[in-house]
Amino acid sequence: MPPFPTHDLLADFGELRHRLSLILEDESRASRADLVDAFLLACGLNQILEDYMGDGGAMLAAAARVVRDGAPRGLNRLSRPLGGTARWMQRRRDGGQLRSLQRQLALVVDSLADDMVRGVEAFGTPEITCREVLTHRLEGLSELHADVQSRVIRLPTCFRSLDQDPRDFGRLVDRFAELQPDRVRPILTVGLRSSGSYTAPLCAAYLRAAGYQPVDTITIRPRQRWLPGEVERLRTAVSTSATIMLSDDPPSTGNSLREVARNLEAMGVDRDRIVIAVASTSDQLPESIAEYRHAVLPASHWAIHDRLSDDAIRQTLSELLAGVTIDVSSTDGRTTQVRVTGIRSVTRINLPPTMDPSLGSVSRRHARALFSVELVDEAEVAHRHLIYAKGTGLGYLGDHSLSVSTPLHEYLPAVYGLREGLMFREWLPDEWNVARGQGLDLRILTRRIARYVLARRDALATGSDITDRLAGEGPSWKQASLLLRRGFGMLRLLALPIADHVALRLLRPSQPSVIDGSMALKEWFAQPGAGEAGIRKVDFDERAFCNQDLIKNLHCYDAIYDLASAVVEYEQRTSERDRSDEFVESLRCEYERALGSSTTEERWLLHQLVHNVTDQIFITQELADRKGASDPQIAQALTASQRSSSRAAQRYYRARFFLDIQVPAHGPLCAIDIDGVLESDQMGFPSVTPAGALALRALHIHGFRPVLVTGRSLDEVRERCRAYSLPGGVAEYGATVYARNPERTVQLSGDDAAERLGQLRARLALEAGVHLDESYRGIVRAYRFDLKGRRRHLEPATLKLLAPDVERLRLRQVDGAYQTDFVPEEVDKGKGLNRLRDMLGGADIPVALAVGDSPEDLATFPIAVKGFAPGNAQDDVRKAARELPNLHLTRRRAQVGLAEAAASVIGHRPGECASCARPDV
Repeated sequence: MPPFPTHDLLADFGELRHRLSLILEDESRASRADLVDAFLLACGLNQILEDYMGDGGAMLAAAARVVRDGAPRGLNRLSRPLGGTARWMQRRRDGGQLRSLQRQLALVVDSLADDMVRGVEAFGTPEITCREVLTHRLEGLSELHADVQSRVIRLPTCFRSLDQDPRDFGRLVDRFAELQPDRVRPILTVGLRSSGSYTAPLCAAYLRAAGYQPVDTITIRPRQRWLPGEVERLRTAVSTSATIMLSDDPPSTGNSLREVARNLEAMGVDRDRIVIAVASTSDQLPESIAEYRHAVLPASHWAIHDRLSDDAIRQTLSELLAGVTIDVSSTDGRTTQVRVTGIRSVTRINLPPTMDPSLGSVSRRHARALFSVELVDEAEVAHRHLIYAKGTGLGYLGDHSLSVSTPLHEYLPAVYGLREGLMFREWLPDEWNVARGQGLDLRILTRRIARYVLARRDALATGSDITDRLAGEGPSWKQASLLLRRGFGMLRLLALPIADHVALRLLRPSQPSVIDGSMALKEWFAQPGAGEAGIRKVDFDERAFCNQDLIKNLHCYDAIYDLASAVVEYEQRTSERDRSDEFVESLRCEYERALGSSTTEERWLLHQLVHNVTDQIFITQELADRKGASDPQIAQALTASQRSSSRAAQRYYRARFFLDIQVPAHGPLCAIDIDGVLESDQMGFPSVTPAGALALRALHIHGFRPVLVTGRSLDEVRERCRAYSLPGGVAEYGATVYARNPERTVQLSGDDAAERLGQLRARLALEAGVHLDESYRGIVRAYRFDLKGRRRHLEPATLKLLAPDVERLRLRQVDGAYQTDFVPEEVDKGKGLNRLRDMLGGADIPVALAVGDSPEDLATFPIAVKGFAPGNAQDDVRKAARELPNLHLTRRRAQVGLAEAAASVIGHRPGECASCARPDV
């Protein structure tokens, strides 16, 4: 292990410098591992330094683009002086002492890369030949000002989140040699930061080892103005007809590589002189860059797979397990202790591909393999045991896995050790997986999860929360800030500093620690008969510092995020029938009981929303990549994530506005629509706002009984009734009516409605790209995705084809922004409201108020004493307001309009009297 802690991989310039000095101070340390770590740390320092120089004037440059593209005519002329000032600031950073120190550091990186090639390829012993020079360079770097010292590293995907090995770049250069056998033509390796800060020096070192001369190296940041020093060296390459080798981590879309290649062509580089040299996570290059000459190392040729061969695994396990006593368990939970004296055989077992869309790309992950191992004990008795091997990354970036597992061993499967970027652990049988539903007591499970999160918080504590310096990298607090800014509508850009300040204050942990980040129930296994101690966690080491796919830049040091993630994953992956509120409540209570203090409602809410929104961004991008085509699993995942966000918001508003409100048994009814009235989707998911919650609370307190009358499903109505202390509601446009205390439901559609709806569902299943929301049972809710991955109603052409079937099945079509509903023609909201009134006490109960914004709400207004439509009401409702004497339009929109309507029956604006005053939030 390196001479510095590796549980926290994020470090600033000063800390990286300190870690590198610890390696250099002890000259007796001459292992390959120290050489690898010295190279990684030096590359990290160089990457920070180059990014710092490139960032000069970056905010002004961004402001110039905004002004140029979005400012009113006249003001857009300010973009020119803003851009000029930005370029001047960048040139200042690119000159003088800073550029001199960076170039000296880059030369040391090249020397370390040469050492790596000699050590890795057995050309010589692993040795840091530039130890003295590097020590001197570190002394010079220590004198740089605090702004540089505080800059934080961007972890390289290739060596942290993937399993690239230095040997891969030797194999890549072999493929490059087939394209350019001429060893005397100059070569400039251009790395695309961040991974390019590591990959380009290695490529250059292997080129030199292969006899290519001269070879130079620079790195650039895509979508950042190139530094004058970088441009100068590129022009030199053009003038000498050098080959330019572009290097980066394995491309996902290839867009960054294509952008850089096109910029090089614009500078005068012949296309034939550009070679893209990268490894690939598949067997082919993305189409976007296939037009350029390329040398590609397919995933099947990566060096990691050499170490996963049966013979290599047998040798490694023999070294790790010889003389060690381990537990060998059967699927029924019985355990035998075995003192291992040898490994008789190793057989690889194929693992099925992971089809979970929330995990991102199957290929852009660490390598994984399962082996059936025949162990031999002291009595020469053989024992069959399953051992799991997983890639962890290169050098200290991979050592992170061991530094996490060691202090948390009682919560994890047995970890047998780590060798050359592979961690070996006990395989837990699928039959033990908690997500399969073993009938495990939820209280025991939540207590174990809570204790694990707390143990992790204590064992993996860090000195500080470094994420406040990572605003540009999308840490969790920045994602929360973006969510808060959505509430400001058109003013969201102006609200940026306020939202950042609030998010940082709300989410700053009292004790920063390295989070898990992967808290789904499928990551937990319960050994039969072993009680709470037999519940163990897998995938404990990967997501906290992973910077790709779904979990790109998941930078968070708050243990509450893990608790919130467990809740979100449970809600997303558990069916409505099996979901239990007890899990959510118990998990938080167990943690707070063990911690001895409580968590604020705002912090609890924001972490749940951040997790969900991250999921939604990834899934939407996946849908966009598919050009609107998707499979039902992805569509369901997006819906589940949005509903999880809604439930999180409901719990928050219940805690802040309705916890002291009992479900009313008496009083006039107030019929309220959900979408566009009680709730809006301004935050990216349906949610009530403080204005809407205060209006509901005021109606409650002043003796009224608010009820929901909506097109949403029965499950969604039931959830909101529980959250807002409502006595009942009308769901699915009147097809289903729900009442509480006692809980009961009534179907109002005809006896043959289920058959008619079933026929339409079968018909819609034939339409490509059409999805159905299965939680709607009294109606059919259908939707599609547009080319940007956004949910939309069905297209007119599709509806025209469906029209004869809709008419024959006696259904009517209701269009919304995000779906098209098909409703039995015999039901409407007015009939549903009358039936709900009967269920809540009788037809003589007055309906004091009805508030709605769509034509479907028109059937409720004649039943009510007063009807109101908010300012966002549709045209048909506005027209009806001129004809119905009891229907009025409010001046304000949505929830503020609802507050106006509530004021008309309680006699004042909600919150203005002592009884219904706004609660402290």
